Amino acid sequence: MHIVVEIGVDRDHAATEVFAAVRDAFGAGAGGFFAADHWDIGEPLGVGAIYDALYHVEGVATARVLWLDGKPLLEGAPVPTAVPDAFDPGATGVVRCDNDPARDPFGRLGTFRLQPVPEAP
Repeated sequence: MHIVVEIGVDRDHAATEVFAAVRDAFGAGAGGFFAADHWDIGEPLGVGAIYDALYHVEGVATARVLWLDGKPLLEGAPVPTAVPDAFDPGATGVVRCDNDPARDPFGRLGTFRLQPVPEAP
């Protein structure tokens, strides 16, 4: 699965540290949001679970899920105005997002992309 999230960081925290903490929280390793033992076969991922996990990371002031799909959002493609309420992996599928460019340079096993809230003009 592929997710793009826009994050706003509160003024008491460094953006680089908060982004790193979010990436750690959404990792596929033990204890991470995308750990293999976190998801049952056929269990859908509700967008609310993503927000819940994001707001548990210290320093996250705002968050907006921009993309939640089985296919990646292409660079430069317009972001849709709404995302689905859930990602359904199918009856025999499992929620997976390894986000490991070193082992999976084409993102076939999922991508988790963060971007900062755009600066106001």
